[in-house]
Amino acid sequence: MSPRPGVGQRPKPAKGPHWLHAGGVGRRPKPAKAAPRPGVGQRPKPAKGPHWLHAGGVGRRPKRRGLASPGAGGGWVLGGNDVRESCAAAAVANSLLAATGVRAADEEVLDLGEGLSIEDALELAAERGLAGIRLASFTPVATINRGFLPLVLGVELPGPHAVLALGDSWVTWGQRYPSSAFAGAVVEEVWEVRWAA
Repeated sequence: MSPRPGVGQRPKPAKGPHWLHAGGVGRRPKPAKAAPRPGVGQRPKPAKGPHWLHAGGVGRRPKRRGLASPGAGGGWVLGGNDVRESCAAAAVANSLLAATGVRAADEEVLDLGEGLSIEDALELAAERGLAGIRLASFTPVATINRGFLPLVLGVELPGPHAVLALGDSWVTWGQRYPSSAFAGAVVEEVWEVRWAA
């Protein structure tokens, strides 16, 4: 008499399509690694179009403004710029706060996008608005006019960055600093910004 099937014996793994993979028959596939989140660790490629034609010259690409160093808090909009490349969007949001007293939420600033050029961030604020207010106009200018406020600046710190200029101070990373704190910075772009009333 033969023993009953399954009594005292180890069951054999079933063979079928789920066991067949690139590693061979009868071997379980290794679990797949999670795909990286889009945009994490990667710089987005800016879209080409008429926005490339600006005061800096025909065909010259505007610089995407980079990741901030730590320093949150101070009443100004941080916009995630302590952990993401959102300095251009944060500078635009701070121009809204300076001009109107209306503060945009950090999530709304991040929704504009990461790694944007200042011009792209301004175009999005004109199209979508921030905190329910649309950007009325923005104009690139050749020099810093201290009589006109607010100004959004593209600077090289080293590394491209965007700040809001208010007289003799700059707003970035959620705080206001004297512009002398950035003595080595080179101003590459100056934008006059006007918000709708």
